[in-house]
Amino acid sequence: MLQHPRHCLPNVKCECMKADNGSESGRWPPRRCEMPDLSNLSGKLTIDYFLNYAFGNTELQMSGPGQAQFLNFIRLVDKTLLEYEPARFDLQNYVNSDNRTSLFMRCVDHMENCVDSLHRSFLHLDGLRTSIYRERQRTNEPLPDIHRDELPKSSNRKRIDNIRDAIQHMDDRISKGRAGADIAPIGLNVKSDSVELDHEEIYYAELALWIQQIYRVAEQLTNYTSSA
Repeated sequence: MLQHPRHCLPNVKCECMKADNGSESGRWPPRRCEMPDLSNLSGKLTIDYFLNYAFGNTELQMSGPGQAQFLNFIRLVDKTLLEYEPARFDLQNYVNSDNRTSLFMRCVDHMENCVDSLHRSFLHLDGLRTSIYRERQRTNEPLPDIHRDELPKSSNRKRIDNIRDAIQHMDDRISKGRAGADIAPIGLNVKSDSVELDHEEIYYAELALWIQQIYRVAEQLTNYTSSA
């Protein structure tokens, strides 16, 4: 049975697009949108923080790199959400359309940006945990804890890292003949229920859970009020 080449565009007809294409039927090209709805999460944490700060409703201020880590972390959480939801919107419209490639390609663009910003937000977590601990030791202020068991596992963060690296180094792969027609995909492979690149696959249910986990941390920090 033919398997659909991962470099093909979803509106390019070929034999492997037949409906009896095994376990891939309905997954690629995507015929459903199985991305969880995260529209209930605000993508305005950064704005909320500065509004709270302006009106004296929040007091999370750290010395050294801690404040910059915090501000960039919540900015990247916002960005992750602001890329995820348009990706879901475009994928839903694509599967409900007459196979409009423009919708699919917009979805791919948003998903690549979503993966990148999620990866960058992960990079801030360990440094931010350390900065909060040091600030608590210095000031005795009961700053919020970031518990490891409330965050995505390191193995899952590594999976995001792998896909992000493949996206970022795609130009090098293409120039060296390691990606392109009949070789390997030249961009993120968006399916009905997952994204895949360079033999790494992440399901939307997993992705949504990780975004929700970091959002809860960012929201807690954004709304922190000193008990003093």
